[in-house]
Amino acid sequence: MILALLLLLAQRDPRAAESHFRRGIEHAQKGEHRQARDAYLEALKLAPGSAAVLNNLGVTALELGQEREAGDYFRQALALDADNPDAALNLGLMELKGKRFAEAARLLAKTAERRPHALVPLQGWLEAEMALGGAARVKQIAGRILQLAPREPRFYFQLASPLADRGFHEAALMVLEGARTQWPESADVASNLAVAHFLAGRVEQARQVAEPALQQGQRADLHHLLGDIYEKLGLYEKAVTAFQTAVRLDPDREEYHFALGYEMLIHHNFELAEQAFLRATSRLPRAVKPRLGAAAVYFAQARYSDAIDAIRGALQAAPESALGYQFLGRAFQLLSDQEELFAGEWAPKAFEEFLRLKPEDAFASYLYAASRRGNRTDSMRMLERAVVLDPTLAEAHLELGKIHFDAERDREAIASFERAVELRPHLMAAHYRLYRAYLKAGDSDRARAALEVFVRRQQEQKEDTSRRRREILQLLYTLR
Repeated sequence: MILALLLLLAQRDPRAAESHFRRGIEHAQKGEHRQARDAYLEALKLAPGSAAVLNNLGVTALELGQEREAGDYFRQALALDADNPDAALNLGLMELKGKRFAEAARLLAKTAERRPHALVPLQGWLEAEMALGGAARVKQIAGRILQLAPREPRFYFQLASPLADRGFHEAALMVLEGARTQWPESADVASNLAVAHFLAGRVEQARQVAEPALQQGQRADLHHLLGDIYEKLGLYEKAVTAFQTAVRLDPDREEYHFALGYEMLIHHNFELAEQAFLRATSRLPRAVKPRLGAAAVYFAQARYSDAIDAIRGALQAAPESALGYQFLGRAFQLLSDQEELFAGEWAPKAFEEFLRLKPEDAFASYLYAASRRGNRTDSMRMLERAVVLDPTLAEAHLELGKIHFDAERDREAIASFERAVELRPHLMAAHYRLYRAYLKAGDSDRARAALEVFVRRQQEQKEDTSRRRREILQLLYTLR
């Protein structure tokens, strides 16, 4: 009995628990995480109420790839010590990674209050609040980060960039204005500040910042930005000159060539646009965007065979890029009445490759199915997958309706065509198919109404001779 009591007292010896804990730290520092875990578990047996031990067990579990166990350890630590900053930080970062933004923000805010001079919890808290969309809170946190910011322009740029990209323009401008106060002669700071003004819609302010910065030296990026600014201000000739200068200063940047060609294209200077895109293709043979730009020029001139050839060239130049397949897919839709352009197996094979690159993309699934109408079972499977991935993809509902119609499933066909018309009222093929489905089902009144809508839409489309050009330009704009 006395021996058992002595053994129990030895197990409760805090010095023994501390010894195991320190041994765990030593193993962790050497990267020996399994040994560290075993040592921490021994310490936990002797000190089951230690939040520090539980927190370290959580960190070790993360190192071993055991995220669920790590989260459990951090939560146990916080249950014992609700204000433990280490456990709150670690769990907060886990919640942030798991996109549980509200809980991440709560935990990281708690850590930031306990450790007001630490950057990591503030940066994590900012990331969570950006996801939650609170502009005032985002700006407040960014201001706190600025108070701790190292005197290094790159830090300011890295802080401002995601703010601007996600639409928190006031916060981004605050950060970059702070940088300009510290480095008033820096062209890098001016360039970033001008971009922030431009993204915020303050085009004139962007010009006022960017133009003087060029006096400090010719910079391709500033000329490229000024091209965008001048275009927004309606100064076409200045925009072209700025883009041309950017290309001359840095001829190996694909986006500079593309911007120049696009500027000419949107102002219907097709010959010069084609020349700009082809020069870029000659200099940068693996560049995708200039080839797609050339395809858009050919679309605008109704040179559809040349357009498809240019798209095929883009696929051959960079088969690993999804851009070419997306563009081909849009052309496949816009030119659905010219099947000869897609004759043979090359288009289905291209869409199969697109699906391989983007297996979770609804548009890729739809294109794969639409190009394989001969295999009804396979097409049906991929179309059903497409509408699950994106229930608003009208073209997928239209294709599903066609399969139901051919299989004599009239009710399902009508439902699919009605959904397609609802999603895209200008999708003429859906109106025509809906008319035929109503007629086949014996619903003459709704068939007559659908036919009237189809005829009206058809007439509108005949009068709108620039529809295809506008749609392809809209797609091209997304490449900028």
